[in-house]
Amino acid sequence: MVWRALAARRIPGRPPKLHPDQLQVLLSCLAQGPRAHGFASDRWTQAQVAELIRRKFGVTFCLYHVGRIMAANGWKKRRLVRHD
Repeated sequence: MVWRALAARRIPGRPPKLHPDQLQVLLSCLAQGPRAHGFASDRWTQAQVAELIRRKFGVTFCLYHVGRIMAANGWKKRRLVRHD
């Protein structure tokens, strides 16, 4: 019975605003580039990514969190260019 208390458990927390499937759609959109989604520049900015997320999924994120999402998925935060 003591071992059950020591077993690893999932730590509950706030559920993510973007479902993993939505994140994959977002990454596909980002790979197409900003011009394909109506933006005038050739490189993504955090503000553009936040706007794209809002348009596609109806979810708002602060720019800081957009940067964290991008960094966690292999995008360089400074210019939001994909690095593998």
